[in-house]
Amino acid sequence: MTANVKLLLSISILLFSLTSFSQETASDYYNAGASKGISEEYRSAVISFTKALEIKPDYEEALYGRGLCYLRLKLYKESMKDFSRLLEINPENGKAYSNRGQAKAALGDNEGALVDYGDALIFLLGDPTVFYNRGVVFYMMGNYPEAINDFTVSLNIDPNQGMCFYKRGIVNYVAGERTAACVDLNKAARLGVAEAYDIIRVYCR
Repeated sequence: MTANVKLLLSISILLFSLTSFSQETASDYYNAGASKGISEEYRSAVISFTKALEIKPDYEEALYGRGLCYLRLKLYKESMKDFSRLLEINPENGKAYSNRGQAKAALGDNEGALVDYGDALIFLLGDPTVFYNRGVVFYMMGNYPEAINDFTVSLNIDPNQGMCFYKRGIVNYVAGERTAACVDLNKAARLGVAEAYDIIRVYCR
């Protein structure tokens, strides 16, 4: 084996080792961030996810994790940026659309949120959370029939959502459907939504 071949082989081994080390380190930072996120230590989690992304900029899981932490911290613009970057890498990530929709809604971009929720449902058709969140946006926009429809679909998927019954009850009441509203509010109360009791005592005698 010539000296040049030995040198090239040594460089290749070194580069491979460095790459493997970087990926392993990025994974370590990601795992640390995920653990902190589960413990609701969102600011610490953001630091760990950021370190992972400094090593591996297109790390989808780290982008998703950091975007979610930003959402929990109500840093909506930062959250949107991470989910938008993730969707550039993987345009079929339904949860990224859904979470970006939440960030847009929090910033008052209801139309943009509806677009994202619609895209999310292409990939997450059986996810009750997307229907629930879109129902909230429709309600905020004064579109009560669509809000009620989305809450109903969400409850058909998962009938144990107390807050969804509560929201549908509120929309029904605002829409003039008092009987339906009281039925929903009573179901919400039975599922542990404390706010429902106050409304029931006043409006559902």
